[in-house]
Amino acid sequence: MEDINIALATDNNYAIGCGVVIHSVFKNLDKKTNAVIHILYTDLNSDNKARIECIARQIGGKLRWHYLGNDISDIFDFETPRWYSKETFFRLLLPKILPEINSFNF
Repeated sequence: MEDINIALATDNNYAIGCGVVIHSVFKNLDKKTNAVIHILYTDLNSDNKARIECIARQIGGKLRWHYLGNDISDIFDFETPRWYSKETFFRLLLPKILPEINSFNF
């Protein structure tokens, strides 16, 4: 069996889209592949988190939550442009955030 890691970053504005991606991944994943979806977030309310967990549970998906805290200024050494959310840049920081994982699928 092949194991893959998939990273998603979301906030409350994109929680529905995150759920759609998770549903699609697990519905279309080869049965010989085990996937773990890592969700990086700073601002995700309990209702949205519960909805995402429900989607994964219904289709047997594995989720790992990674809360990065409200003050992530120590992670970024640049100022994010106002038209991007900070979550946009999380995937660029995966080696720093999740050093124990060697490879990700975006």
